Amino acid sequence: MKRIFVALVCTLLLVACSQDDYTNVIPANSKAVVYFDLKSIAVKSGIGELNYQNELLGKLNGNDSKNDKELSKYIEDPTEIGLDFGKRIYGFYTANDYFCITAKMNDESDFEDFLEFVKKQGLASAVTEKNGVKFAELYGSVQVAFNDNTCLFSMGTGNVVKNTLTQLLSQSKEESFAASTRFEKLVATNKDIALLTSLDIVPKEYVGYFRVGLPETVDNDKICFLSTLNFDNGEIVFKGQAFSDVAQVQKMLDEKSGAFGKLEGTFLSKVPYDGKCSALAVVNCASGDKLLDFCRKIPALRTMLIGMNMNFEADAMLKSAKGDIQFTAVNADNFLVQTNVSDVAFAGGKESYRIEAGEKSAFVTVKDKVLKISNGEATLNSASKLAAPKLLDAKSGSFKGVDLKNKSFFAAFMVSELMTQNMVQKELSSVGMYANYARGVFNNVDAVVLASEGNNDIEFHVMMKDSKINFLKQIWK
Repeated sequence: MKRIFVALVCTLLLVACSQDDYTNVIPANSKAVVYFDLKSIAVKSGIGELNYQNELLGKLNGNDSKNDKELSKYIEDPTEIGLDFGKRIYGFYTANDYFCITAKMNDESDFEDFLEFVKKQGLASAVTEKNGVKFAELYGSVQVAFNDNTCLFSMGTGNVVKNTLTQLLSQSKEESFAASTRFEKLVATNKDIALLTSLDIVPKEYVGYFRVGLPETVDNDKICFLSTLNFDNGEIVFKGQAFSDVAQVQKMLDEKSGAFGKLEGTFLSKVPYDGKCSALAVVNCASGDKLLDFCRKIPALRTMLIGMNMNFEADAMLKSAKGDIQFTAVNADNFLVQTNVSDVAFAGGKESYRIEAGEKSAFVTVKDKVLKISNGEATLNSASKLAAPKLLDAKSGSFKGVDLKNKSFFAAFMVSELMTQNMVQKELSSVGMYANYARGVFNNVDAVVLASEGNNDIEFHVMMKDSKINFLKQIWK
């Protein structure tokens, strides 16, 4: 049955339509709205190349049952279903926390015929009508409400759900989320998937990152986070940006915290062991005092600093940092931190010393106002070696193709290198029956890169080894 519906959707996704008024059902006060460009996703995944249609029709050949003949009609021409998934579908939450999906109706009569066919399979109820809206239930748990323009699906059934959907179907654009500047920003992203959420529904552990520098008087519902996901050949790209449609709040967001400067690449040419590393992270510190203040406002970072300060002068080191602070994971066991410092008082006049923290220890050197910390002396001594090749492309200002101009932070995980390490293979084995599938996916990934311009944006790149392969095709294989 799964392949039957895959085949139906495949062809249907390639059909386009015109008006977008089916989005008028989205409530004006919706805290989260997402869209999926199923047409783009279907093309990129190569579903149509898998030939499901001919395969399914071949299985039906020779079978003269009325049921199979009707099914073959939908396989040969999915537009007969009556919905247009060539348009984006939108998901949203109502004020009473029902999750809904809205889709464009192409032909109401065709859709009723399809529901009747699904009813014969025991998967849908009979269609009823009230106040100009038609209803049906799918699987006993999904409420369908539709008219000649829009089809709404909602998790949950009953009169309360029906009344909610009826009200949404009667909304004008002016009464809906579709009339807002937030919706305009969401629509304009033009990616495979996009999600807009109000900051007041974002988990608390992440909210602080976007509120740095904002006064307590600014409510979270005045700030939104717009994120997109796009599947390009050779790369998956996630981007997120906090913004406000209140001019004064947006100005505060633009001013940022003052803790970050622009990446300089000071230590990117000094990665140990000829440039081989498992992970790399660099943040540019414009002000040590402000960077420390920023870290203290992020719960996870604050907790980490408290633990570090029990064993050494972590706050003093951070306050003295100047320019790029680089963390390098040489492998699963060894790390190296490098940064320039403006004040070496935290070292107590020593050029090298050892930090003890229970059973763990780290080695520190402070020379020519360059601070280096590592858990291995060999790693620390190799830090002066030049990487080959140099990781940062100075000419384009990019790292593995990701533009770092105007960035304040980036981190990279070298998946190819990580996959050679026993610890990673052990972790993959722990997922049981999915271990080989996971290895197959990760073996096609070269690196994962994160980057940010400050404290209200983030981008995340998953980079494939073969720049011509789309990750979606790997999933459908």
